[in-house]
Amino acid sequence: AKKSEVVFVITEAMSVIKDVNLPLYLASYYRDEGDKANAIKYYEEVLKISPDQPGVAEEIDRLK
Repeated sequence: AKKSEVVFVITEAMSVIKDVNLPLYLASYYRDEGDKANAIKYYEEVLKISPDQPGVAEEIDRLK
């Protein structure tokens, strides 16, 4: 029942807290839900914050 609130809570937190784990979590959430476009979008946000984040560039390539 609370699953529908995940995106709202994480995006609200991202507007206040600058932590690479928030967009990383959201990207993983979208990937697991099968939403490749949003997964890629948030993985790219992760790379803007932390360009050397392990495995993220590879995950973007895999999703494309």
